[in-house]
Amino acid sequence: AVAAGSRHWGGPVRTLRRPGGWRCIGGFSSARAAASVLDSAAAAAAAAHEAMIPGRRRSGLRRRYGAVMSRGGAIALGLLLLAAAASAAVNHLPPSVQGSSGARYRGDLSEDMRSREGFGIMVFSDGSRYEGHWRNNMMHGQGELSLRNGTVVYRGKFEAGMRHGAGVEYDPTTSKVTYEGEFRHHKRSGRGVAYFSDGGRYDGAW
Repeated sequence: AVAAGSRHWGGPVRTLRRPGGWRCIGGFSSARAAASVLDSAAAAAAAAHEAMIPGRRRSGLRRRYGAVMSRGGAIALGLLLLAAAASAAVNHLPPSVQGSSGARYRGDLSEDMRSREGFGIMVFSDGSRYEGHWRNNMMHGQGELSLRNGTVVYRGKFEAGMRHGAGVEYDPTTSKVTYEGEFRHHKRSGRGVAYFSDGGRYDGAW
């Protein structure tokens, strides 16, 4: 589940358990999505186990596949079904919402549906885009800012809508790293490395 479900669509890392000891750890957009993956995994594993138990009726399997699955084949089937379930869950986000300014948001909302809370994608009126985590309607946590053409200009931590924490800045024309290090209240602050167009660099305090 970690390998199949921990892409950027995920959200905060969640650990869920089900009766029988099943456990799922991954970056899912919601606890419900993770639970769905976990239940699908349990069903897939049960089907695989059924195929491996000697003496059980497996005529249906013989008719369909021509032979009873081996232990390895049953495990492979279970893993395949798990990967499919995880892919479906982590790519599920609520429908998009468009604001009066023309900005569009697709992602998690608070329980009262009044604020962006959790993981989501915002496309602003100028075409630029933020993909990452939100708190109280503001960019907060790990995220990525990109221009209208898809060029990433910043990837890293946010706090209360500002770049804050570890992050990386990119040149919008060349996509080369221009700075990697610490930010504080939207400014370079702390330890960091700056890369200049002439090939020079500065590594130190800001």
